[in-house]
Amino acid sequence: MLLDFQTVDDDELRLHIETSVEAVEAFEKTKLFTEATERDKYLWNFHSHHEAVYPSSDSQLELFMQLFWYVRVVWPLFYLGFYYGYVPEATSRVWLVALIVGLPSQQTHFLAHARRRGLLKEWPMIERLQDWRIILHPDAHQQHHEKFNCNFCILNGWANPLMNRVARLLTHFGVLAEEPPTARNRRERAEHKDAKLKERS
Repeated sequence: MLLDFQTVDDDELRLHIETSVEAVEAFEKTKLFTEATERDKYLWNFHSHHEAVYPSSDSQLELFMQLFWYVRVVWPLFYLGFYYGYVPEATSRVWLVALIVGLPSQQTHFLAHARRRGLLKEWPMIERLQDWRIILHPDAHQQHHEKFNCNFCILNGWANPLMNRVARLLTHFGVLAEEPPTARNRRERAEHKDAKLKERS
């Protein structure tokens, strides 16, 4: 959820769009991308999935590291909270295990996108696991790619109702933006396009 609401600082990079994995990979070799800050490169790559949805432009290791980048900070905080008595032991254990189990969840995420494209017909057991909601079902994730401010959970979607409420609460208090970065970028690109058309006419 937090990554979905972080925005690229460089406006030119932020508004740049690629709609295929091949184009994303080619763009990431250009000067605009390679000379950006590490944070901007990380966030642009993350948000590019909303435009070039499937397959991933990243390797399995890179997908794992996208989540590990955050877990490496959060995991020690929970451990220290438990160690110094600020977080109850049971709570710490649940969160520490959840963070570890969640690390490979990008795989279940992309399996949901694969099924939407009819690519899992030879893998009926995976489809059954999705239907039983053991792993993420495409229908549980689709709304995220339409609104970008809900249904963030990519392991199995079970926590979506809770996380959607948390997102609304954080938005209400101004912690998260009213307009998610992907929605803002699309609106601004459309506005720029309209402005250029008006200039020509």
